Amino acid sequence: MTENTTNLHPEWEDPTPKQKAKSKGPMIGLISVALIAVLGIGLYASGLFGKLFVNKEDRVTQALYSLMKGEENPFVQDWMGTKELNAAMAKAYRSSGTLELVEAPIVQEMIGFPVPGGITLSFEAQQDTALKTMSAKLGLGMMGTDLVNGQLYVDENKMQVAAPSLFKEVISADFSGDLDSKLDNAPLFKDQPEAEEFKESIRQFAQTLKDSQGQTTQLVKLMTGEASLYDYQGLKDATEKFKGQWVIEDAPAKTASYNGKQAAFDGFKVTMPKAAYVAFLKEMKTFMLSDAKFKTDIMDLVADQVAAGELITKEEAYTKMGTEMDQWIQSVEQNAELKDIPFTIHMTDDNELVSLVSEVKSAADGFNLNLERSGGAYGNENMKLTLVATGTNAGQMELVSIGKTEGAAQSRELHISAASADAKAADNVIKWNINKESGALSGEAKTSVVEADQVVPIEMTFKGKVQDIVKGKSGTAVLDEIKINANGQAVATLKGDMKYSVEGVKAVMPEGTTMDLFTATQADMDKIMEQIQEKLGGFLNLMDTPLGF
Repeated sequence: MTENTTNLHPEWEDPTPKQKAKSKGPMIGLISVALIAVLGIGLYASGLFGKLFVNKEDRVTQALYSLMKGEENPFVQDWMGTKELNAAMAKAYRSSGTLELVEAPIVQEMIGFPVPGGITLSFEAQQDTALKTMSAKLGLGMMGTDLVNGQLYVDENKMQVAAPSLFKEVISADFSGDLDSKLDNAPLFKDQPEAEEFKESIRQFAQTLKDSQGQTTQLVKLMTGEASLYDYQGLKDATEKFKGQWVIEDAPAKTASYNGKQAAFDGFKVTMPKAAYVAFLKEMKTFMLSDAKFKTDIMDLVADQVAAGELITKEEAYTKMGTEMDQWIQSVEQNAELKDIPFTIHMTDDNELVSLVSEVKSAADGFNLNLERSGGAYGNENMKLTLVATGTNAGQMELVSIGKTEGAAQSRELHISAASADAKAADNVIKWNINKESGALSGEAKTSVVEADQVVPIEMTFKGKVQDIVKGKSGTAVLDEIKINANGQAVATLKGDMKYSVEGVKAVMPEGTTMDLFTATQADMDKIMEQIQEKLGGFLNLMDTPLGF
């Protein structure tokens, strides 16, 4: 029930773009560069936030940044203290919840006998960044009795896994010390064909645990405002240089409705030269892979994940990322169909984005982007975004947000649709209503799937209450009823609750007899399997019946 009011500048989330197929390269490249351009200029704005914007370059910058922070919702902030809550949760948080099956009519019809109610799924998670610990619990129960439960504990050197309802041991792996020696002498991994790959996966996982602590600490600082991506001098220099190469000219004013009033809004025509965005991509690649502090703070974790997925070393992962970045940038630079990127932007007197229009064409492809915002309690409350692609990637995507804030009540509808030349339009709708005085909460979600050329609508509705709000610290959402329907037929009814807090956080180790993964034998593992079969004997026997569950 919390909103993310922190802008971490998502332009840096994909440091390893893949080289695209030749037939789709021009359009994908154009769209990618356009997004990088807008987000890059938004990063520049974040560094200037709070200053007086007087010239057209700064006005364009601030208008683009207003789109990036358009989900900051004063209504929810005033009620829940989301900024303070998110900052606190970046350091430590505790969340828990349950989901209970009340009835499942469609399953009952399929199997021919009633499905018992009272089946529950529960979870609990706690993380303390300062202590570098995390724990989680997951349970499946019926009528208040645990059928299956699992526990996980992780710190920078250790991982423990347990399932008390199935076996008594706590499987533990301590990655500190001489890990290579532990792996080489582990009985479970000897004389196993896949042992080397498995050991390498463990090495990479252990390295990720250690490296992630530094990134976690830095991410906490970014989320709490103690640090900013703009603090990295190389990033700042490249972005300012990039922004300075945009060609900005006055455009005719545009008459539109904003916050319920018709007015004429100032406009500018902006052009990003191809040479500028190619140079920017090259500088970003160099910075991301060579700046020592940025690598330690952020990129090492990305490299660890690539290394774990590819079963290579971190150094090889950096080489791989660099090669793929070079290939992608080269494809952009050498593609003659990629030209300068133009867009026209209109804004209010205080530099809130009202509209953004861009049209780019090449010999084979093209796209038109049209964004309109009409105001509200927050920037993106009422907004329509349309993207139309032509040529080899012909298709259309539309996002519409319709919101309303009156007194203690706020509502919002999100309509998302997409279609292509070889696929039918897919429409998705999400609606919710909330009252911060009564806590009343309700909403619905609709989507559709295509089965045998037939469109099958799926719908979920819910109602409940948000309660026990302690601003910036904790709260509870109780859902009294969740109904799921498919093609007009009732599928299931559920109920549940979720709690969150930033107080009383303590990661918990599982209780039980510890079994060291690096000294355990196959006989030890066989004993665990015997316990599981004994505990789930009845259930496993049922699995062999014609019912199949």
